[in-house]
Amino acid sequence: MSGLVREVAFEAFAHQDIPFDQVVEAVEARLDRERVRRCLEGLTELQRQSVTLAYYGGYSYSEVARLLGVPPGTVKTRMRDRLIRLRDCLGAQ
Repeated sequence: MSGLVREVAFEAFAHQDIPFDQVVEAVEARLDRERVRRCLEGLTELQRQSVTLAYYGGYSYSEVARLLGVPPGTVKTRMRDRLIRLRDCLGAQ
């Protein structure tokens, strides 16, 4: 986030009666969503579909496999590899 954008956002929140903790949490959540979105964009379309179906759509690996027309074992292996790539992209340990 650029300095100017950060200052404008701070000024917008500074004039509201919102507890500071809520502002910090909202900003952190937004930054986290942006980081995840950016990392998901680094995946192929098939990889992104698999992750999105499993983690945001709530589908099991076998359901993802059926929806994408690939064997369940392939989904499990690819998901593990994709999650490692996402972890590395997000800088998680």
